[in-house]
Amino acid sequence: MHRGSVSASASVSASASGSVSVSVSASFSARGPIVVRESRAWDGLVLMAAIKDGLPRYALGSLLAFVALNAFGGGIYGVAGAEGVSTEWLEGTPFRDYLIPSTMLFGALGGSSLVAAIAVFRRASWARPAALVAGGILLIWIGVQVALIGYQSWMQPTFFVIGLLVLILGWLLPSER
Repeated sequence: MHRGSVSASASVSASASGSVSVSVSASFSARGPIVVRESRAWDGLVLMAAIKDGLPRYALGSLLAFVALNAFGGGIYGVAGAEGVSTEWLEGTPFRDYLIPSTMLFGALGGSSLVAAIAVFRRASWARPAALVAGGILLIWIGVQVALIGYQSWMQPTFFVIGLLVLILGWLLPSER
C-alpha cells in the first residue's frame, strides 16, 4: 500500500538591514503528485496533505463511529424498555414495543457503522464499500422510520443528512490497493 511521501528543503537568508526571508520548497505525493513551491510556511503543505486523504477519511470514520455509538445507545435503551418514549408512536406498525426495532438498530445500523468506521480508519481495502453500505442502511433506517411513525424528532432529518454525508464521503474515499 502506497501511503505517499514528503520531501522538503528550506533556506533562510538575512540581510544587513534586518529583513529575514524564509523559503520552503516541498512536494507531497499520494496517488499523484501535489507540489507546493516557494511556500512561506509548512501550514499549506500540511493542509494540502490533510485535504488530499486525511480530512475526508477522518471525517467519514468519525461520522460512522458517531452513528455506531448512537445506534448502540439507542438499541440498548430500547431493549431496556425505552422508558419515557411513548409506545403510541408504534401504533399502526407491526411492533408492540421497542424490543425488535431496538435490536435491529443495535445490530444492523450500529454493527455496520462500527465495522465501516474501523475499516476506514485502518485503510482496509473494503472500507469504501463498507462505508457505502453503512450509509445506505442509515438512509433506509430513517426512511422506514419516518414512513412507519412519522416525523417525531429533530434527530430524523439530522441523521438523514449524516447518512447523505457518509455516502458522499464514502464515494470520495480512495480505493485502497
